[in-house]
Amino acid sequence: MHKLQNLRYLNLSDAGFDGQIPKEISYLTRLVTLDLSSSITSHHNLTLENSNIGMFVQNLTDITELYLDCVAISASGEEWGRPLSSLEGLRVLSMSSCNLSGPIDSSLGKLQSLSVLKLSNNKLSSIVPYSIANFSNLTILRLSSCGSNGFFPKDIFQIQTLKVLDISNNQYLHGSLPDFPPLASLKYLNLADTNFSGPLPNTISNLKHLSTIDLSHYQFNGTLPSSMSELTKLVFLDLSSNNLTGPLPSFNMSKNLTYLSLFHNHLNGDLSSMHFEGLQNLVSIDLGFNSMNGNIPLSLLMLPYLRELKLFYNKLSGLLGEFDNASSHVLEMLDLCNNNLKGHIPVSIFNLRTLRVINLSSNKFNGAIQLDIIRRLSNLTILGLSHNNLSMDVNIRDDHDLSPFPEIKILKLASSNENPKFLEKSVKFAIS
Repeated sequence: MHKLQNLRYLNLSDAGFDGQIPKEISYLTRLVTLDLSSSITSHHNLTLENSNIGMFVQNLTDITELYLDCVAISASGEEWGRPLSSLEGLRVLSMSSCNLSGPIDSSLGKLQSLSVLKLSNNKLSSIVPYSIANFSNLTILRLSSCGSNGFFPKDIFQIQTLKVLDISNNQYLHGSLPDFPPLASLKYLNLADTNFSGPLPNTISNLKHLSTIDLSHYQFNGTLPSSMSELTKLVFLDLSSNNLTGPLPSFNMSKNLTYLSLFHNHLNGDLSSMHFEGLQNLVSIDLGFNSMNGNIPLSLLMLPYLRELKLFYNKLSGLLGEFDNASSHVLEMLDLCNNNLKGHIPVSIFNLRTLRVINLSSNKFNGAIQLDIIRRLSNLTILGLSHNNLSMDVNIRDDHDLSPFPEIKILKLASSNENPKFLEKSVKFAIS
């Protein structure tokens, strides 16, 4: 390999090599791109001899892109930081899951050309240096699950070129969201499972390119800015397990939205049809454990690709509408428990053949449920009808229907109008 003196690009990523990295690679002085990374994080196939990254990179003076993800290096902050800081033309530094320890050496601030910095899944256990905010060309910063602590520099959020920011799973990392500048480039923002707090700024609407935002398991508070309705590129939104209050903004301009979770907050106000009209790509909606009221809008029941509808533990009331074209729906989970819904359970629910979970417990539903129509739901594993005003008709009307009863693992029928012991025996008979 040492004879390949003019080699400029070497990519051996995910090639399955193991053992020590040949020292001859460090003699390839004209290398511009070196990729020895692996996507397998469960174990390290490649190791760096004596963990001496200084010896390894000292001759790679032309290098601009260095990918060493999942290479076992096991070096402290100064041991890996200072040698790399001498590579002043470096644009990409990707060293996730390398057994690196901290602190992040301040000398890395010399890498003013950096566009990509990935150090996730290491044991850095240090603050995030303020010098990163001076990387004016930075587009990707990933520091998830690396033990970062202290206060996260607000100025990093305001780097105009930054498109991806992932600092998730750092429980001792504190901070708050700043005012976002106009013409910001952020597309992906993940701060899940950190110790950020404070309100969401109205200027979040400046993130015109934002497609993914995960601010779950924080201490964010205050009302959700109505300006969030202007995030037209949004695909994934998770603000679950915070202390957010007030009404739900409309996301009907986010035509590509597929995942929406505001589980476990303090949201209130009506759910209206305008919240969901036109969101044809929605796959999952979770608004459980809030204080939403009003009726469940029919537009929710008409979303063609919806697989999960979770509105449990709210204050929703009124009648539950029918599912239009139920046989073509792909809904797998319907959880509306602990609300104030009333009237008959729509028959169309039992035509949703893909359903695995139905939980309608603790509402005010009334009427009779025919046991034999449950047999239509061959995928059903959980059925919750407890604490309503329901009765169960256990008569089998169609003796010619030989379809097996679904393999229900959890059956909740407490406090119905039927005698519980009789009902339990009847259901067991039907299942058998």
